[in-house]
Amino acid sequence: MDDVAVERACDGDRTIRLEAAELTAAVDLCERRGLSAGQTGTLLGVSARTVAYVRGGGETTRPPRGDRTKPLMRPSDVTFLTVAEVARELRVSKMTIYRLIHGKELRAIQVGRSFRVPGRALTEYLEDLGGVA
Repeated sequence: MDDVAVERACDGDRTIRLEAAELTAAVDLCERRGLSAGQTGTLLGVSARTVAYVRGGGETTRPPRGDRTKPLMRPSDVTFLTVAEVARELRVSKMTIYRLIHGKELRAIQVGRSFRVPGRALTEYLEDLGGVA
């Protein structure tokens, strides 16, 4: 490992190309100098995420892409209702549904300028009211 190259890289010399071991040493040196991950990344020509990865000893805060703990729901598993459909189901006006959505009493997602209510959110809302056993 070239200590002079590590020093020069931490001083901002962008012509220096560091190997993996030298990069680790350079990140450690910059950390001792009190530089943030962003500042270190800028000096060494790598991303702040790479610096955080090196500082963490190869550990990331997020699980690898293929190793998710919660399986993703497929769109076919979720039923969405329009505001008009929810209003018809509950026999209230659309304005009442909009008030529930804006008041965060009824969970909904906004798609463009429209709202869609997941079927499960309607069920949960009714259960909270005591309307569904």
